[in-house]
Amino acid sequence: MTTHDTTWMRGAACAARPELPWLTDTTNLSAWDAETMRTVCDSCPVLLDCLAAVDDLDVTGGWWAGQDRDPHAAPAPAAPAWVPARTRRHGLVALQGTLNLGGLGVLGGAA
Repeated sequence: MTTHDTTWMRGAACAARPELPWLTDTTNLSAWDAETMRTVCDSCPVLLDCLAAVDDLDVTGGWWAGQDRDPHAAPAPAAPAWVPARTRRHGLVALQGTLNLGGLGVLGGAA
């Protein structure tokens, strides 16, 4: 039997969120929970270690590295319409435009 180093899991963002349904079948997963788990994973400091574990261990169930890993499960619910656009690399993406800082200048536009 091969053992794998799992010490990286101590730094996982999901470890601090045990109330989330990390092992729930996607058919029983709310859009809110799915988006919350995506967000937790996106900000996780050990995301790359998690992705490597998914590949190394051939994980086929549960929510790992930002998505459900059961190949036979229904797709996870899409993000609710009110969730802002985001990218894995840069986090939340603000709406295009400017932000008036009340006399301190303008952020995102010409000064």
